[in-house]
Amino acid sequence: MVETIDKIRLKISKLLNRIADLERNVVQKDEEFYQFKFDLALKIIEKRDSLEQKYEETINTFDSEIEKKLVTHQFEKNKIHINEILKELNVSQLASPLDTLADFTEVVGTIKDPKKMNGRVVKVLKAGYLIGEELIRSSQVIVVKND
Repeated sequence: MVETIDKIRLKISKLLNRIADLERNVVQKDEEFYQFKFDLALKIIEKRDSLEQKYEETINTFDSEIEKKLVTHQFEKNKIHINEILKELNVSQLASPLDTLADFTEVVGTIKDPKKMNGRVVKVLKAGYLIGEELIRSSQVIVVKND
């Protein structure tokens, strides 16, 4: 009887160890999946930026207003699709830092403008993004510096 109890205890111990291993594996896979989503979201954001930059560079090269409207319509349609994909990944765009610096804002350049106060945001070069509550990318801005 004692042997049987010892065998059962050994089996229970092995099962508990196996369960602990499985739990560690689940945590590791969750972390890997989150990192995959994070990296994927960043790539999509970079492609969105690239698309927007190409649109801005080429829209004024068209002679016809009809061509401009067609290209603009297609661009806006693509932007909507990209935003839907980002939403599925739980990615949100940060509010644009208007006038003054906000949280998650990175100053990447300065300009002189005696008519404006130091630190005032004059241009947002790249929007910032969150995945859930974690920062993917800071907003990148140009601010006034008159010193």
